[in-house]
Amino acid sequence: PAALGDALLALIDDPPLRQHMGLLGEDRLETAFSAERMIDATLRLYQR
Repeated sequence: PAALGDALLALIDDPPLRQHMGLLGEDRLETAFSAERMIDATLRLYQR
């Protein structure tokens, strides 16, 4: 729990780091959960 608090305080104090992490999160969202990937995963489930 203390480590989590320290990490959150570090983010509060570092706007560029927050921005960078946000951009990385957006990239991950777009690649891991794109419509094409979700359709492919759903089709694979139905084909079982």
